[in-house]
Amino acid sequence: MIAEITGELKVTMVYTNQYDDWIVMKYGVYLAGWPLHQSFTNPSGITSLGNLNILDAALKDDSCRWERLKEDKFAEWKEQLQEEVTAGTRKALKWVGSSIGKAVLVGGERKRSQTNEGVQESV
Repeated sequence: MIAEITGELKVTMVYTNQYDDWIVMKYGVYLAGWPLHQSFTNPSGITSLGNLNILDAALKDDSCRWERLKEDKFAEWKEQLQEEVTAGTRKALKWVGSSIGKAVLVGGERKRSQTNEGVQESV
């Protein structure tokens, strides 16, 4: 569950194009092993029962799971997002972080830190 890996009891899931900003950049985690050919989306938007069954099975067998990004992968992800912002293909990011677990709300004071205990890290 996302609450376990982030250490936050109340995490609002964001499925839109803000997922990279509000989940990946803010918490330093991502959903690995998305099993469907369609883009990552809210399960309520999946209209095929077959695809829902595939997603359900992947979540149950842990082939689709939350993983914490390692520092180098986090930096690559952040760089890619910044390039998209610069190119005008993405809105400006609200959350930025110098490293995993150190997210800062742009224009705000909120800061957070996290530990890496008990979570999987991506390779």
